[in-house]
Amino acid sequence: MIWWKAITTLFGLFLSLYIYIRIFRIFELKRSSKICIFLLILLCSLGINLADFSFARIVGETVYPFWRHAWYFLFVFILSLFTVVFLSDLLVGLPLYAVRRKITFPKGALYKFFLVLIAFSLACYGQFQGMKLPEIRKLTVTSSKIKSPMTLALLSDLHITRVSSTERIKGVVDLVNDLNPDLIVMPGDILDDEIRYIREPAEYLGELKAPLGVYFTSGNHEFYRGIFDAERLIGDFGITLMDNRGISVRDDFFLAGIPDLRAGRNFGRAPEMKKVLNLRNAEQYAVLLSHEPAAADGTDADLVLSGHTHGGQILPFQLFAWIFNSGYLAGLYDTPAEAKVFVSRGAGTWGPAVRQFAPSDIVLITFLPED
Repeated sequence: MIWWKAITTLFGLFLSLYIYIRIFRIFELKRSSKICIFLLILLCSLGINLADFSFARIVGETVYPFWRHAWYFLFVFILSLFTVVFLSDLLVGLPLYAVRRKITFPKGALYKFFLVLIAFSLACYGQFQGMKLPEIRKLTVTSSKIKSPMTLALLSDLHITRVSSTERIKGVVDLVNDLNPDLIVMPGDILDDEIRYIREPAEYLGELKAPLGVYFTSGNHEFYRGIFDAERLIGDFGITLMDNRGISVRDDFFLAGIPDLRAGRNFGRAPEMKKVLNLRNAEQYAVLLSHEPAAADGTDADLVLSGHTHGGQILPFQLFAWIFNSGYLAGLYDTPAEAKVFVSRGAGTWGPAVRQFAPSDIVLITFLPED
């Protein structure tokens, strides 16, 4: 998408200028050396573009996984360096300005090296967190509508691509099955590549087992990569597609689903939330699967299960994810419509296999009768 390339290029240019001015401009170097340093920073900051799937045809499918991870790591390092330097300026530079009444920032080479070391450590930490298996989070929900205990496993945002680790995908599936849930739900962004490249690793999804079924709703990335191919693959694994559908999984429990809010509208599959929820019995406990948590603001379901935000995934995007998702980031929230919404941080990663202070998760929800 041209607009995405333009935005990321401008963003990379901004990062490069800020880092160069704040870290490297003070050193007494030849003009040619300074230009080379700036261009190197700019190249790393554009790693999010250089890691694009289109480069697989250029470097070859065998080399591409290493190429992708390397450029994404460099991008995350530059992003981490920007964050560290910006916070340093905010927490150190502004207090000094308040005292001296002029803009003053620490200039020592040792101090700059310390900032670079912190940024590199953050990038390495994020890489480790992004590649490890998700943590298990547990939530208990009580309601007078629930007649007997039931468990549900929430698996979101796995983002299976051609470079995904098959061992990790199998590990995620094993973690979910080990929870022995009564049903499993996947509210979108499970598949994130052309189907011909990910059929083999995605086949592990067929091993998901639950007595009341396994259910899926589409996220924005299924639409971007080919929604009809994604649906066929999901169906091949015996997983039930729930876009604009509702089903009574028990007499006291109604499960509904809608496609991604924005992508669904843009690709001709607008969410029909009210229509689907009207299919339920008023005495049933209603759970709505919606990839984007913003859908919760206009629903009369009892609980909305979402993903999409990744908990921000990488610093400083926690702030932006919170802003652009109506104040939802991760965890359990009350909504204006008196429903509750639970937002998973997701079991995988989008783009860089990196997570900074937003660990991946699988959520086990236990529904109990109200005392």
